[in-house]
Amino acid sequence: MAVRSFLEGSLVCFEREKAAALGLGIAFSMFQDKSRLRCTYRISDPSETIQWASKGKTGSRMDELWKYTCFEFFYRVPGEKPYVEWNVSPQGAWNAYHLDDYRTGLSPLKDAAIPMTAWMRDWSGVFFQWEADITLKKRMELEVAAMTRIKNSDGSSEVLHWALGHAGDAPDFHRLGKQYEVRN
Repeated sequence: MAVRSFLEGSLVCFEREKAAALGLGIAFSMFQDKSRLRCTYRISDPSETIQWASKGKTGSRMDELWKYTCFEFFYRVPGEKPYVEWNVSPQGAWNAYHLDDYRTGLSPLKDAAIPMTAWMRDWSGVFFQWEADITLKKRMELEVAAMTRIKNSDGSSEVLHWALGHAGDAPDFHRLGKQYEVRN
């Protein structure tokens, strides 16, 4: 497990052959400073296959963002079962949840502030960038996982699943044990 206050790497597509054929690529970086986390997703989409339009508008807190193109970030304190899940759409709609354990006890995260988002898109379709500052109550060691669900713009229901890593024979982003640990 890598230990650092800064993390960067490429997300891996579960549907690797399809992503390679489309020329898609996603880089992720995270920086922890005091009690804030800044996450950046940089997406290369040279063939403009991503459906950027999604549910919600900037600042609105909404459920089921995962049904569309969506950026997700998970974290927990190492050794503990509860974890937090953040979802943000390209339009800036968002939600944050507390889970008691693996996919159980889902409830809206209390006192979650609207994440600050900034995104840029090169109109040639070369990149898209999204950043969110997630305020923590204090600086702490964390296990983290980052993922992106990309919906195809061709009108199909096809979704590509990207993450720092995949385990098993189906995409599952709630498994945090073998991701990265960030500490002060």
